[in-house]
Amino acid sequence: PNNTLNRAELLKIVILAKYPEPALSYSESCFNDVYLGAWYTHYVCFAKEKGIIQGYPNGTFKPSQEITYTEALKITLEIMGYSPTQSTKVWYQAYLDKASTMKIGLDSLAPGQSITRGGMAQLIMNVMKYTI
Repeated sequence: PNNTLNRAELLKIVILAKYPEPALSYSESCFNDVYLGAWYTHYVCFAKEKGIIQGYPNGTFKPSQEITYTEALKITLEIMGYSPTQSTKVWYQAYLDKASTMKIGLDSLAPGQSITRGGMAQLIMNVMKYTI
């Protein structure tokens, strides 16, 4: 639970939380650095197909890069149906505000801090309790 999460691991968690049996069959990669046969390819391509992620402008996704709390919060809230209605100065502020309003956030984590497996388990549990 104390290990940090990477971007691919996070997608698997949130996709399976929202779609218990997603159709995960892809015959080609969806990003330059997401290779067919990798354990995470189907989750990443599914997330891209659903509009949950866009990747980076250079066509990469960076699946092994550690994910920050604010990135995890954004992806988790969006997969559960939330989309900000107003733009904010800082891209993640609307997500922090929503988490605060819903009382689901992890107040012990700073916006740029990496999230652990345990922290993500708590976050997804908080979000699912609220949305069910």
